[in-house]
Amino acid sequence: SRGDPVLVTVDPVIAGSSVTRTVRTALAAGCCRQPCFPAMEDRAVSVRGLVKRYGDTTAVAGISFEVEHGEVFGLLGPNGAGKSTLLKAMLEKSTLASEKVLYLPQELTREEGAHLLSRLQRLPTDRRGRVLSVVAALGVDPDDLLPSARPSPGQARKLAMALGLGGGAWVMVLDEPTNHLDLPSVE
Repeated sequence: SRGDPVLVTVDPVIAGSSVTRTVRTALAAGCCRQPCFPAMEDRAVSVRGLVKRYGDTTAVAGISFEVEHGEVFGLLGPNGAGKSTLLKAMLEKSTLASEKVLYLPQELTREEGAHLLSRLQRLPTDRRGRVLSVVAALGVDPDDLLPSARPSPGQARKLAMALGLGGGAWVMVLDEPTNHLDLPSVE
């Protein structure tokens, strides 16, 4: 069966944002390939009894949830509640191939931003065009991005999302996805 990528985020505000609209618009416009999920999978994400320990400290205790194909799923909780730890533990246990999962951490280093730009520049022309279409839909002018040595933090986050969508990610896991984004992108 075919389905849209899944968006798992610790920022539920993103569900009604331009990021979500851009994901759906990019798929409809053909900028991104729709993933083909294995037919035996009823859910895009299924977490059962997830536990994460650091020594004697249990950071995540027995968390279970499911996310449907094409669903936007957000985690709510105060700072220090374990949302980011839960996402990382979920990814550690994932059976999906790493290229099928886009993980966007809370912060990207300048080096990670430069690496993302390098990845973009090495893509075949057709894929680079798809990624740049998504970048533009997220509000970054490709003509400003391409000649830069290192993208700004906001450009890097948008580029990471676009690379995931343009590369056929099945699951997007965004930790605080609105960090470093301008207000129009968040809205």
